[in-house]
Amino acid sequence: MVKCPKCGEEIKSLVLDVIELVRYKEVVFDDSGRLVLSPEREIYDRRQYMYRCPRCKKLITYYSTDALKFLKGESIRIPEETYFRLIV
Repeated sequence: MVKCPKCGEEIKSLVLDVIELVRYKEVVFDDSGRLVLSPEREIYDRRQYMYRCPRCKKLITYYSTDALKFLKGESIRIPEETYFRLIV
């Protein structure tokens, strides 16, 4: 098992957060002015992957290849966590 570089706990897996861009087919406002989203939606882009420690939830990496390397005990660069890191 590997240790989280942030909390020091031994871990055997990571948590994956994915930020997606979603397009709703229809958006309307009801009589009281509240936004009503159509149940029909399309995920048209996945912009960011964040692999995190399952214990402390701190960022380990943004990349699948680095996540695999980390879990195998190989050395990777651990990035500083930024709130949004959108790839355009």
